[in-house]
Formats: sequence, structure tokens, C-alpha cells
Amino acid sequence: MTSLAYELGRDLTIAEVLPVVERHLRDVLENAALAPRAVEPPRAAAPASA
Repeated sequence: MTSLAYELGRDLTIAEVLPVVERHLRDVLENAALAPRAVEPPRAAAPASA
């Protein structure tokens, strides 16, 4: 996995990427199913047998 800065060969600022992130986040949230859903806690791993 690489960073955007590495891929572009230059540094990026938050101000530069924020509009893009906001637009995509808005698209996702506007199209999300907003119905409540159950959230289950993570299960503990079973102990390994010796």
C-alpha cells in the first residue's frame, strides 16, 4: 500500500484533498440506508489448546 503523496511524487495538504473527501463522503451518506441496525461486540478468540 502506498500513500497519495508517494503516488503523486509530492506532498499534499489537507486543504487540497478536503473538498474531494467531503464530496465523496456526502455521496456515501446521502445514499446510505439510515435504518438502525444491531451492532454486535467482537467475539473473543477461543484459547489455543496446548
